[in-house]
Amino acid sequence: MKILIFSATILVVLAACIIIIRIVIIKRRKKYVILEVNGKYVPMIEGGRYLYKDANTGILMGGIGDEYMLLDTENEAKKIIDEYHKQML
Repeated sequence: MKILIFSATILVVLAACIIIIRIVIIKRRKKYVILEVNGKYVPMIEGGRYLYKDANTGILMGGIGDEYMLLDTENEAKKIIDEYHKQML
C-alpha cells in the first residue's frame, strides 16, 4: 500500500513539474526581441543572438556572428521567433 501511495505521489509531482515547465516555456515564447535596422526587422532570441536559417539544413539557429535575417515586417519577425521556439520543443 505504501508503495502505491509513493508511486502516485511521484506521478503527481512529475505531472506538476511538466505543467510548470510548459507554462514557463509559453511565457518565454511571448517575449519577442526584434531589432529594427533601416526599416527592416531582425528577429533575436535571449542572450542577444540573431536568428538565421542554416543554408544546408534550413533549420533556424541562433548565432552572434554575421549571419542574421532581415525581414520586411515585425509580424514576419515574430513568426520566425515562434517557429524557432516550436523547433526547440
